[in-house]
Amino acid sequence: RRAPCRAFREAAAPPVDLVVAHLDAFAGRSSRVAQFAPILDDWRDRKRRRPRPTVIGGDLNTHNHGVTCMHPGMMGDDFFLKRLWRGERLGLAWGQTEAEWWQAAVFEPTSLVDPFDKSLNGEHNTHVQLAGLPLWGGKLDWLLFDSDFLDCADKLVSRANLASDHPYLRLDLRLRPAQPCSSSSDDDDDDRPTD
Repeated sequence: RRAPCRAFREAAAPPVDLVVAHLDAFAGRSSRVAQFAPILDDWRDRKRRRPRPTVIGGDLNTHNHGVTCMHPGMMGDDFFLKRLWRGERLGLAWGQTEAEWWQAAVFEPTSLVDPFDKSLNGEHNTHVQLAGLPLWGGKLDWLLFDSDFLDCADKLVSRANLASDHPYLRLDLRLRPAQPCSSSSDDDDDDRPTD
């Protein structure tokens, strides 16, 4: 006796590039941007050569803003007195978090999106306090996706630091529908077989 055979057809998911980064916490913003530059360059190159969905995540340590800018151990070469001594413009506006600066200067010119809060009171920010007073903190972790290929269906920030000193971030992503190719009637004629 033969058992019934059931066949299932699974939709093939396209390949997705996943990148994880952990940038130096005490190097300063300009050093972190330089550390992240090869990741952006590789993403742009891959997108040009072989377009497909990409997710970039990790601890970018974008926490140096406000009073932290006055501490040389936290700012590396971006310590404001070093920059003033060299005659440089400070660039990072007071009242703006480093994460907000990254969003505007690094990610907005691209199709990379992190849907989590970048303000000082972001739901997943890590803070160091002394006697209940916040001394330092900000957005450490990022979870970016290429919005040319993916949409965010849902996001979650853990309510506890379960596996790290940071809460974890989760995204539920879905593929964007493929865009139909546009062609003129002349192009259609070129693709027809000849007799």
